[in-house]
Amino acid sequence: MLIVEEDERVILDPATCRNYEIVDIGSPILGDTTLYNNESLLVLTESKVLKMRMADCSQFTTCEECIRPESPLGDPFCGWCTLEKRCTRYNECQDYNEKSRWLPYDEAECVAIAEVTPKALAREVHSQEVS
Repeated sequence: MLIVEEDERVILDPATCRNYEIVDIGSPILGDTTLYNNESLLVLTESKVLKMRMADCSQFTTCEECIRPESPLGDPFCGWCTLEKRCTRYNECQDYNEKSRWLPYDEAECVAIAEVTPKALAREVHSQEVS
């Protein structure tokens, strides 16, 4: 497969590529498949132009499905957004730059909040140590 982006051309080796989905589009794909905004592929056929997302993170509903370091089933475009408890692309997770807010697909293990103490804080208290 050849992917074209402006002046760059990348040839992907089918032996090392990952098959995400098989789509029947009714006719052969032309060689000018193009990467669009680093998020989608523009797939060309003789009669169609298809815009296909590079990742569908919403298909993974748990951290264990989203993060699979030893499995070929994980999606390198996806990771676990810990505060939102959902699988997302990096930039779709709130505060993704904060440590442990977004875990990449090849992270060794999932992180979960087990317990928060105290259960509540008075509104007048400006700070209190939480463990």
